[in-house]
Amino acid sequence: MMPRSRFEVDYSTLDNTLYKRSFRMTAQQLTDKGMTRVAFDVVRFSDGDMASKLWEVQSSDDGDYIVSVYDEPEVEKTASIKESSAWEALYSRSAGKLNVFYKGAQIASISADKLGVPEKDLPLVEQYLPEKLASNKALVAALLNELPAPAKNAAYSRYPELQ
Repeated sequence: MMPRSRFEVDYSTLDNTLYKRSFRMTAQQLTDKGMTRVAFDVVRFSDGDMASKLWEVQSSDDGDYIVSVYDEPEVEKTASIKESSAWEALYSRSAGKLNVFYKGAQIASISADKLGVPEKDLPLVEQYLPEKLASNKALVAALLNELPAPAKNAAYSRYPELQ
């Protein structure tokens, strides 16, 4: 058996310390707390406290169930859908370029040198560029001005809102 390190933490009692689920009580302590023993492992609040009315046992064809009788607060459930932008940027590690899409169609493929950022920062640019393009018309114009004339004219004819 290895000697126990003095810096070793005993996690076996940590769960019981943090999340105490059971309490040992004598009959006198139960009475002091306003509870009476009904059966071997069942106690009931004797003072008519509302806590005793939070749960009830209901019978079913396949057995007994303990059921909460209180109403849970209504929680508004919404999906976490981000405001969809028409712009999207995807970093291609193999090509070392950032591909820019508008409404699903590729508009440009830009290298890190052209953007003026180190190639290792392209994944970061991929995250914030679509939001910036959606809110900054001058940035869109600068991006389209970097394209060759035929590609730029094709983008303007397909998406006139970019002008």
